[in-house]
Amino acid sequence: MKIDSTRKTVFLHMQKTAGSDIAAQFYKSRVGKYFFPEDLRATLAYLPSDSLERYRFFCGHEYRPREIRNIPGEKMLFTFFRDPIERLMSHYEWLASYKLDIENRIIPQPETIPVKTMPCDDFFRSSISDHIPAFNNYYTRTVYEFFVDERTDDIDRMLSVALEKLHLFDFIGLVDCYGHSLDYLGRLLDIRFDDPAVRPKINATQALSGENAFHEGGGSFHVRPETFERILDRNQADIELYRQVRRIAQARFGLPATRALTGFSTHGVVHRGYEGPRLYIDTEGYLQFGPYERVNAGDYIVTFELKANQCFRSTPSIEPETIVAILDIVGSCGGDFEFARRAVKWHEISLERMTRFTLRISSTMPISRFECRVYSTGICELEAPVSMQMENSADDRAESVMPNDTAC
Repeated sequence: MKIDSTRKTVFLHMQKTAGSDIAAQFYKSRVGKYFFPEDLRATLAYLPSDSLERYRFFCGHEYRPREIRNIPGEKMLFTFFRDPIERLMSHYEWLASYKLDIENRIIPQPETIPVKTMPCDDFFRSSISDHIPAFNNYYTRTVYEFFVDERTDDIDRMLSVALEKLHLFDFIGLVDCYGHSLDYLGRLLDIRFDDPAVRPKINATQALSGENAFHEGGGSFHVRPETFERILDRNQADIELYRQVRRIAQARFGLPATRALTGFSTHGVVHRGYEGPRLYIDTEGYLQFGPYERVNAGDYIVTFELKANQCFRSTPSIEPETIVAILDIVGSCGGDFEFARRAVKWHEISLERMTRFTLRISSTMPISRFECRVYSTGICELEAPVSMQMENSADDRAESVMPNDTAC
């Protein structure tokens, strides 16, 4: 059901949860000229209500109830979530990517100092990380303070209130199914957003010009198992909150349980681009989905789809057992690692329809870099969708293909 277009839209922008891209999508839409200015953000609770009347889109990393109350009229509240450990990893690497020059007073974020001057494992074992909200039940605290006009360090109370208040959001999106989430949000607000495949690069948008001025690239997330256990212990509330968020998003908004893997690129292949929903692989080389960065520890099923194609040349006579493609899943968590590989033979694919191939991966540690690849052996032309699906393997629906139980 569509939301009344006269209602104000309030976006609780969780850190490292695709919020910059979401804001950019709104900025490019018909509501772009009605953004509440960022340089007035600190005054939101104090401005006369009538001076806020002309604005229709309010976006911020955190809000207090008194600020929301000061916005006149009915409000549409929405936010997005992602796996809390993946968000934590992303936040760490974001801080690590900042330039840091203490002598010349280039310190964009105070937390950058320990992140840039300590090894990742040392940082997360130290008491310093315990005092940075972004690394300690960030979602739970942010949702609690969005609805309650008081601060507390009582994690149980924050979680209880956050769980109780989730239903007050008019929409909750998931980064795992970002395209589906944007589609639903667009229908709700009667706004047409860009296709996720061609959306602007996150944190490099016209709505947030200069966002990356102080970034130079930096270290990646890599900790020892005992340190990872410490991180899990300090984020149990977020893990439980996210579990409930996913249930709500699926039951209330019909969002899928699977994760979409997109952002593909081609290496050594003729890339004819989109023709309908498909991508053509014409010569020997590979199609790479990703890198899909930052995957939490767990057991997953990755679903590839593939078919033979006749685009540039007629299909030659091929023996049934001839290998025409290799499916590969690789990652990095302290070092490059192959999680799963599968050869696809000619008799297993069709010229008429897509064939699904499922591979399992398992890791007891988070994966900081994750890629799925389709290699063509050059025997025939191949066709693949422009995205793939990944899901938690809580059942035995997928076949076991060359299992690799070695954890990162």
